[in-house]
Amino acid sequence: MGKRSVEERVQEEAQCLVEELRKTKGQPTDPTFILSCAPCNVICSILFRDRFKYNDEKFLHLMNLLNENFRLVNEPWIQLYNFLPAFGTYSLESTKEF
Repeated sequence: MGKRSVEERVQEEAQCLVEELRKTKGQPTDPTFILSCAPCNVICSILFRDRFKYNDEKFLHLMNLLNENFRLVNEPWIQLYNFLPAFGTYSLESTKEF
């Protein structure tokens, strides 16, 4: 079939992650960015059938969109709406009266 399994994609990304960490040559570095890129790249590999380099403009744009999405989902009003969905219906109905 020519289809790669998810395990193969994870292994490929793990190799790329190790290479990226080797580039630091043992210098102190914050691995947060690299470690957040790896799972996103596995997902991109599954969806788009190709992985991105960690400095690719399109990939960085996707990462920014994902981070913005998480930020919005964690807003207090969104959490309140998710906790009490009837609150959103009530507020919409109450604005119709005015």
